[in-house]
Formats: sequence, C-alpha cells, structure tokens
Amino acid sequence: TGDEVLRRVAQTLEANTPDAENTFRYGGEEFALILPDSSPEMAQQTAERLRRAIGELTPSDAALPDVTMSFGLAFCDAPLDPDALVRAADAALYKAKAQGRNRVVISA
Repeated sequence: TGDEVLRRVAQTLEANTPDAENTFRYGGEEFALILPDSSPEMAQQTAERLRRAIGELTPSDAALPDVTMSFGLAFCDAPLDPDALVRAADAALYKAKAQGRNRVVISA
C-alpha cells in the first residue's frame, strides 16, 4: 500500500542519513532533512545517495509503481530565516519534479 511505501522510504532515509533525528515527514508524501553541518557538496552527495537507495526499493504490491524521490536543496547563511529556507527548498523540489522527477535540484 501507499502507507507501506511511505514507511519504507522513511526507514531508508533514517538508515542512510548522518543525523537521523533531523529527518522527518513534511506534508503528505514529502520528507525534510536538516543537515546543519553539511557543506552544499556534502548535502548534494547525501541527497544523491538517498535517491539511489530509495530507487532500489521494490513495493511488495506489484500494482504499486516504482519508488523514486526528488530532492530540493536549500542553504542559508546567518542569520537563519527558517521560512525563507523552506520556501527555497520547496521551490527547488518543484523544479526537480518539473524536470522529470527522480533528481536533485539546488535552489538558486
């Protein structure tokens, strides 16, 4: 079921993220990761590794589609503006989806 897929995605994210406590569900089928000590390059590498790991998931129900994940990455300089950071990540995520999904896009 869709719930099974969400659980397995969450488990994969937690198992493959340096700070699993900074991984949480954000919205219906969206997840957020906060990587406070990562450079943009490290964050992009983490997102690519996660994207590949999630792509290897196979739903137990053959009627379900293959699992893919798009990532929108955003970074901030001090002072932190959480709302602007979320908006930038969200815009990058929607750009990734518009470009064909299953990819990592960094906010401009």
